[in-house]
Amino acid sequence: MTRQEVPLLIFANINNDTMMDRSMTELAQRAARQTPRKVWLARPGDVVVTPQPVSTELFGHACTVLGMRPSQISLVSPGSYSGRPLAESVRADGPWALLRRLVGERPRARLLPYAVDHPTMDCAEALGVPIEPYGADGISPSAWEAIERLNGKDGFRAVAREIGVPVPDGQVCADRRRLRRAVGELAGSPLVVKPLRAASGHGLLFLSRTGTPRARARLDAYLDAYLDEHRGQPAGWVVEQCIAPAHDVSVQVEVEREGPRAVYDGRMRIEDGSFHGYLSPLDAPAAVRAELADIGLRFGGYLADRGYLGPLSVDARLTGSGRLYAIETNVRRTGTTTMHQLVQRLTRHAAPPARTWLADSRAGAFRGPFGEALSRLRALGLAYDPGLGEGALLTNDTVRADGRWNYLVMGAGRERVEELAGGVRTALRLR
Repeated sequence: MTRQEVPLLIFANINNDTMMDRSMTELAQRAARQTPRKVWLARPGDVVVTPQPVSTELFGHACTVLGMRPSQISLVSPGSYSGRPLAESVRADGPWALLRRLVGERPRARLLPYAVDHPTMDCAEALGVPIEPYGADGISPSAWEAIERLNGKDGFRAVAREIGVPVPDGQVCADRRRLRRAVGELAGSPLVVKPLRAASGHGLLFLSRTGTPRARARLDAYLDAYLDEHRGQPAGWVVEQCIAPAHDVSVQVEVEREGPRAVYDGRMRIEDGSFHGYLSPLDAPAAVRAELADIGLRFGGYLADRGYLGPLSVDARLTGSGRLYAIETNVRRTGTTTMHQLVQRLTRHAAPPARTWLADSRAGAFRGPFGEALSRLRALGLAYDPGLGEGALLTNDTVRADGRWNYLVMGAGRERVEELAGGVRTALRLR
């Protein structure tokens, strides 16, 4: 049975129990703004379930580009969104009866989650649908244990040591007292403090000068604020050397029944510790890309041995001398997974077959309607051209909420992609 034959419930549970604590309400609500872009994964017969509704303008744009009629896709969203896991929100806030009806009309449907967590597994069971790609067998306890372990900073570091992957020097700290001591022991180089479980750069503290009274005061102020905000979350941090100067890179792996497979790599664009963009493929020597892929495959092998199936990304830092240090693993879909699949879908018949793409999210001065933004791109010859297999797409409609435009640019090479991206920034007056 191929993907095209199986209807999917594309379940945009970007806020889930494997990524963040439930006290992170503000972070969850910000993350939910990104979920309407999951409509770009849809094929005729699919159901797209998002915490934030897909706007009419974005839906029309996606259907036009993908060659579908809006009537071929069903959109489901809670009437309101409080930041709790999506699986709980759809059952409590309105659309549960609709979702059950849509599933009943699709007897072979499968649920494709952004990330696997207990609320989503419970939701799939209540709907009577298997989770993709596991099928009727479900997710084994060993696979679930591996998912939880690698989605935490402490588990990631422990597994990295087991499989021989280099990570920055650092320590796992169970409480405030141990963290303060570890910062003192690692003094002498820039450090970064990370909660054991968080996302999107939330809760990071960078200490450029350690061992000074000012650094200790900053650490104490950070801890006071963080613990006050997240009283329900178990304490725990990693403090590690902040390797700089270096590039932020990543590799995406798909763990299949036959084993792990490296899918794509690229350079991340980071601002204040938070991801906002990605350029793929990675512009680096072949040996570096091969080493990065090997790191991804080692983690993928660890997951495969325990029965996990699905996507995995490994973030790393690449130094000027070509050394790679793994920073974290994300056992789930990421901010780039949907964009990569969209590029593959749109350019599969284009020549040359090797594609370069850039996905980014930027704020700017232009706050006009979505349709006017599309018109600006078309007028300047920047909009995606299916005949050429290149150009720009607006991938989300969040400018009214946060002033940011989300876009994807694809082309035959890095120089062309950077040229098109520069045109988009000018057209929409982006920073």
